[in-house]
Amino acid sequence: MSLRVASTLVFRCFKRVEHFGDWLTGAAGPVFIAFAWLLMGGGAIVFFGVVAPRLPLWLITVPFCLLVAANLFGHYYLACTVSPGFADDRAPLDTSGWWWAPRRERRLGRAPREGYGNARGGAGKDGDGVDEVGGGGGEVTAEEGQSERLLRGKPRERRCKKCGGMRPERAHHCRVCRRDILKYDHHWINQCVGLRNERHFVLFMAYFVLACACFCTFGYPYFFLSLDFFEDWPYWPGRTPFILIYILAGVLSVAVLIMLLWHLRLVMLGETTVENYDNDAYRRLTKERGTRFVNCFDLGWKRNLWMFFNLDEYPIYAIMLPLRVVPYTNGRTWEKADGYDRHGGLDELDEMTDEEEL
Repeated sequence: MSLRVASTLVFRCFKRVEHFGDWLTGAAGPVFIAFAWLLMGGGAIVFFGVVAPRLPLWLITVPFCLLVAANLFGHYYLACTVSPGFADDRAPLDTSGWWWAPRRERRLGRAPREGYGNARGGAGKDGDGVDEVGGGGGEVTAEEGQSERLLRGKPRERRCKKCGGMRPERAHHCRVCRRDILKYDHHWINQCVGLRNERHFVLFMAYFVLACACFCTFGYPYFFLSLDFFEDWPYWPGRTPFILIYILAGVLSVAVLIMLLWHLRLVMLGETTVENYDNDAYRRLTKERGTRFVNCFDLGWKRNLWMFFNLDEYPIYAIMLPLRVVPYTNGRTWEKADGYDRHGGLDELDEMTDEEEL
């Protein structure tokens, strides 16, 4: 047996193990979801059983804590159940139902933005902007829910090397779901975080940290009392569940806060988790060439946050309620920095694709 054949067999064995890990991740998703519901439900029972009835200014603090709990459970449920958006699914969103936030009264724009296509490292107005066939099928009108600054242009698409489908910019193939995900960020628990549920994922983390902060702040007198085993514990639930939940709330809040800050940083940079790794490689490449990399999706941190929560079309109070909103884009056309049709400082051949499967 030659060295080449042996190395190929070893590589394929590792791939088999990797695929088994992917299958295990998908199969264990419902278990992790149930465990998370159990922990959060237990925390809510302990807090509202021990701490909430004895809060000062309860007419203000108890409704506030109830609102935080509603957002915590609501956004977790939506992050786990709302589809992230698939590249092969072009059906419009059904926005009927009470769980959709009301839109602002506004007029959707249809005209291209002035100055678009001024070539500063991007393809510009005259570039075809398409990597393969299927991306040049004429102008694409901005759909309902898109910013008035979105352009009617040719969406850039490329063929996925794993599933063979056509996928637009910012879409990536998830090896667990085995589908192309619009604005893919990462796979978590039972599905991906992508275009349509990333807002709920970020808000879930924010309200999780806020809920744990409320628990640890308002509950610390009871925590010290619970540690005094010579004193009676007159509350329900018992002493041991309270101690366990309180410690878990403190530890998990720090871990989730770090994740939240990281994701907010990515949002302000106009990147996803997978794009952050790609863009770091692009920055190193352009630095070696003596040029500068420009992320065409970075509109400035304020605008990036504004568009992430789609506050052009929805009131700001939609962030404070567990309601759904339509993303500002359909995932096929994107608002980009002035003068850039694609990343600055790169050629089309420099742009990365998902690793090929063997």
